[in-house]
Amino acid sequence: MGLASKEKATFSMVGLGIAVVIMSLLTVVYYTNAANVQNKANNDIAELQAQNTNLQNDVTLRNSQISSLNAQVSSLNGQLATLTAQKEDLARQVDSLSRIVNDLGYQLSLMKTAASQNGAGGGIFARIQ
Repeated sequence: MGLASKEKATFSMVGLGIAVVIMSLLTVVYYTNAANVQNKANNDIAELQAQNTNLQNDVTLRNSQISSLNAQVSSLNGQLATLTAQKEDLARQVDSLSRIVNDLGYQLSLMKTAASQNGAGGGIFARIQ
């Protein structure tokens, strides 16, 4: 082999070595970037999972509060029904008492009229206004 041939082989080997070094550096950069991306993705996933857990806890709390409020509404509806029935019963009693008072007033006026017609004059019926 001649000198030119040895130089070509040397340049080829040097070129091949440089290519291998460049490829190695690119591989290191690629895997470093890939590891960084993977770490960021893992951190994002962990953060999202924590947020999801917090949201699920909030939903559980809200569902509990809703159940409590529904129970209170049911209780209030029951109390309202009871109070409505009592109000209606009291209204019937007031109507009944009003009729009794009206009947008594009418009977009293009849008794006053009868007493005045019979000449009772100064009795108990004369003092009733």
